[in-house]
Amino acid sequence: MPSPRLQADHARQEDRFTQARAAGDDLAKLRDRMLARTTELTRQARAGGVTPAEVRVLWLAP
Repeated sequence: MPSPRLQADHARQEDRFTQARAAGDDLAKLRDRMLARTTELTRQARAGGVTPAEVRVLWLAP
């Protein structure tokens, strides 16, 4: 059985696509835009044009 975190992530993803469908968005076009953006970012990263992510942690007091 998948971990609770994986289940939550999967539920959020399903929710995003459900919302997109309900809004009448074309999921094939959305996929194509996401794929194009991924390709663009991959090229930038390989060329050294993307700055590394900065990790930030926020500790909330109970």
